[in-house]
Amino acid sequence: MLRLALILLAVTLPAQGQMLHMMEARPAAQSVMQGPAQEFFVRFDGPVDHQASRLILQRGDVVVRELRPRLSASPNTLYAVAGQLPPGDYVLRWVVAPRGGGVPSMGGLDFTLR
Repeated sequence: MLRLALILLAVTLPAQGQMLHMMEARPAAQSVMQGPAQEFFVRFDGPVDHQASRLILQRGDVVVRELRPRLSASPNTLYAVAGQLPPGDYVLRWVVAPRGGGVPSMGGLDFTLR
């Protein structure tokens, strides 16, 4: 009985403390985007808590816009539309919380808008 309890504990603990890892993003790192309306997504290796997560656009150290991820996006994807942005160099940052709890993770990527 104790052995079974230890096995169950070992199987469930990593999932609760697991961090999400970015699998794909648009824009891609170091890419150039064009056009007036900009869409952003970051796809992860597990389901996200859309309400507790954020996408942030920065120019240098200045926050240009904080984007609220759409709640109707795929379970593993943060998706948001920024609307019109002026040309320049940007950083897309994210703070993502795993659905069901766990350790939030952060990341970012540079891109240019023309």
